Amino acid sequence: MSGFGHAVVIGGGIAGLMAARVLSGHARQVTLIERDSPGEGAQPRPGTPQSRHVHGLLARGLSLANHYFPGFEHDLIAAGAPRAEWMWDTLQYISNSWTPRFHSGIISRPVTRPLIEALLRRRVAALPNVRFDTGWQVERLLGDAGRVTGVSLVPRRAAAGDVRAQSADLVVDASGRSSRAPGWLAELGVRLPRDIVIDAHLRYATREYALEQQPPFMALLALPWPELPRGGVLTQVENGRWLLTLAGYGDDAPPTDAAAFEAYIASLPLPPLHQALAGARPVSAVCGYAHTANRWRRFERAALPAGFVVLGDAVCALNPVYGQGMTVSMLAAQALDETLAAHGGQAGWERRFQHRLARVNTAAWMMATSEDRRFPGCEGVRFSPVAWAQQRYLDALFAAAPHSPVVTLGLLEPMHLLRGPY
Repeated sequence: MSGFGHAVVIGGGIAGLMAARVLSGHARQVTLIERDSPGEGAQPRPGTPQSRHVHGLLARGLSLANHYFPGFEHDLIAAGAPRAEWMWDTLQYISNSWTPRFHSGIISRPVTRPLIEALLRRRVAALPNVRFDTGWQVERLLGDAGRVTGVSLVPRRAAAGDVRAQSADLVVDASGRSSRAPGWLAELGVRLPRDIVIDAHLRYATREYALEQQPPFMALLALPWPELPRGGVLTQVENGRWLLTLAGYGDDAPPTDAAAFEAYIASLPLPPLHQALAGARPVSAVCGYAHTANRWRRFERAALPAGFVVLGDAVCALNPVYGQGMTVSMLAAQALDETLAAHGGQAGWERRFQHRLARVNTAAWMMATSEDRRFPGCEGVRFSPVAWAQQRYLDALFAAAPHSPVVTLGLLEPMHLLRGPY
C-alpha cells in the first residue's frame, strides 16, 4: 500500500471505476464522485451520451477486466454476452475488399456500454474501502499550485450555495472528455500546454434492430475510407440484441431521421449487411453523436500540483469509431497501479505517472489519428516525414490484408492493443 489515507476519484465511467479499483489497493479509503445517480440496471446515463452506440471492449481490455475483477467474463456470460472470435465470427471490409475469415484466437465479448459499466460498478461497490458519492459534481480543486488537498463539491440538482468540501490525499480526475481540469488548474495558477486536436469531423448514428434470423457472423465492420467516407458496424450484443452504428465524415455523416437513416444503409456497398437486415424490425429511435475529435491534453508536460493526476478521456480522447476508448482507460488504470507500486509515496510520483500514461496513450493515438488524417477537411493535421511514411506503410498493409491472413492478423493485434503498432 502506498500510504494514502483517502483518495478521491472524479467520474464514474470506465476510467473512474477502474481507477477506484486500483486505488482500493493503495489507499485506506476511496470515494468515487459521480454527477449521475445510476440505478442498479444497465441503463444509459446522461454522463455518457455516447453509451447508446456500439462500443468495443477489445481483447486487451477484456483481459485487464478479468485481471482486476477475477471472473468478470463469467459476469458477462451470465448477463447474456455472446462470444466472438475475430475474423472467424466477424466480417471486416477494408480498402474496398473483405478480409479473409480464419481462426485468429482473438476473443471478445460484444456487449453494450451500459452493461459493462453496470457490471464494473457492482464489482467496485463490493470493495470494502470504496464508497460512491453520487449526485455531486466537482466545482473546483482545493489547495494551491504546489499541492491539491481535496475538492469542493456542489449537488447536481440543488439550490445555489449548497457547497461542501471533501479533503483527500490524492485526487484523480477521470471525468472524461468534458473534464474541467484545465480550468481548475488555472484557478490554482498552473499553466498547461496547448491541447493537440485532430478533428476529421466524423459523426455517427445508431439504431437497434430485431433480426429475423442469425446472419453468418457476430459482427460486421466496415470503417469509412477516403474513397467511401461512410461505413458502419452491425453487431450482436447481450441477449440476442443487434445494434447498427453508421458513421461518416463531413458531408457523408449519417442522418438521425428514421427514413433517411434507412436510405443511408441502402447507399452502402455491403451486401452481407443488406442481407442481414432484410426483414429486420427497428426497435429503437435513431440517436446521433458528434463529439469525435481526437484531443490530447499534455499534462505530462505541465508542473501539476502534488496529489493530483488525470487519466482516461480527460487526458487523451480518441475518435470513438476505432473502439479503443474503454480499453485505453483500463490501460491507464493499470499504469496508475504500476506507478504506485513502484514509486508511490515518493516525491514526484504523479509526474512519473503522467509520463507513463503518455507512453500508454501514444500507440492508440497514432493509430486513430493516422486514419483520421486521411480524410479531406481533417483539422489539426501537420504531416511530418515520419507520419507520411507511417501512412504509406499502412496503405500497403490495408491493400494486402484482404489477400493474407498473416497480414490481417498483423493489423488485428495492434488494433486490439495486444501488441504495439511499431
